[in-house]
Amino acid sequence: MVASIGARYFSSRDVAVEQLPEKIGNIDLVYEATGASAIAFRTIEGDLTVFQQRWPVGVRALVTGRYAVEAYRDVLVGPAQGIKNVIAFA
Repeated sequence: MVASIGARYFSSRDVAVEQLPEKIGNIDLVYEATGASAIAFRTIEGDLTVFQQRWPVGVRALVTGRYAVEAYRDVLVGPAQGIKNVIAFA
């Protein structure tokens, strides 16, 4: 399926995240659908500072809701809202 859209698949079992840029060059898209978000995060964390400098409003807009821990129930079982909601524990 990946090849059918002209993309290449790399498994983290075979290629360390840190090796991706040397294998493929610039990383245009990281798609994570396995629940292993740490892998996706490690892939983009180096670029996050650049993203925040270039598009500060856009990066802040990705987190559409920030909630105190006391509101966890509404956030987790209430109607879905926004792109990404964050529950603050501290």
